[in-house]
Amino acid sequence: MPQIVVDPVPDVIRIESSGRCNFNCTHCINGNAPVHRPIMSFDEFRFILNSFISVHLIPRVVVLYHGGEPLLNKNLEEFVVYSKNIGVKKTVITTNASLLNEKRSQSIIKSGLDEMKVSFDGRSQEENDAIRKGGKFSKDAINVLTLLKMKREMGVTHPDVIISTAQILDKDEMIDTDEQYMNLFSRSPEYLTNYFSEFKDEAMFRTFPAMVWPMSKINSKYSFRRSPILRTRNDYCAELFEYMSIMSNGDVVSCCYDISGKVVHGNIFQADPVKIWHGESYSEFRNSFRTGRYGEMCSSCVYSSGCYLHYV
Repeated sequence: MPQIVVDPVPDVIRIESSGRCNFNCTHCINGNAPVHRPIMSFDEFRFILNSFISVHLIPRVVVLYHGGEPLLNKNLEEFVVYSKNIGVKKTVITTNASLLNEKRSQSIIKSGLDEMKVSFDGRSQEENDAIRKGGKFSKDAINVLTLLKMKREMGVTHPDVIISTAQILDKDEMIDTDEQYMNLFSRSPEYLTNYFSEFKDEAMFRTFPAMVWPMSKINSKYSFRRSPILRTRNDYCAELFEYMSIMSNGDVVSCCYDISGKVVHGNIFQADPVKIWHGESYSEFRNSFRTGRYGEMCSSCVYSSGCYLHYV
């Protein structure tokens, strides 16, 4: 008889505050196909968190992002406040910072948001603007500076600011060894570290290679190559077993990399999180992964395929 594995319901929850984005980034699924998911209302958000409380679960971390731009949601700060009030320990967003004006920065800080990840791309301002259609580094970066300066003036340490950048490899650039990987991606590009040099001790920098999204078509201006050093197939994936991802329409998807909602295991507005997590669809998906029977989603994910984008 096969062993029955009961996975604990995760305490890190992604709740998509906005299913839309005001950018059309060339390497992003949402940037290359129409996105019609809604912006979540406060009542819907409260319903979701209350559905966890009703089964005696309070998420430890709530990430208010799943592919859309969180600052498009005018109720975002209320989401943060409500989360903290019920006992959530950490709240997180990922943003392009285009809407992070002075008023919004002050509101975000006062809400108690714990962590803000800000996305830029490429090795220069020009490359960033070419990739991030709808954005402009000179404007978006000033918005981040505004928030960092405001934190100083208010004497607060939150939110932690993480400035991240995705790098698209040159045509002949390879990452065949661990040393090459570290050399390419261990340091953020100078255009970012120089621009934010005044806050080098108050912001964190992260750099990573631009991935090929699972079950997605590759933009014609890019090719892809597999890296032999990246994670090989195994029976465990943190993104699948340690997170629950809820889209703005309530659909619960397999993981944070399914940002277009290709594989849905239930809807949080129709069933509580425990029933969805332990339901046949979600359980079988995890068990299939655990036994090496990867479906299309996992077999095309960067963690098993090792596929990163290169310029043609």
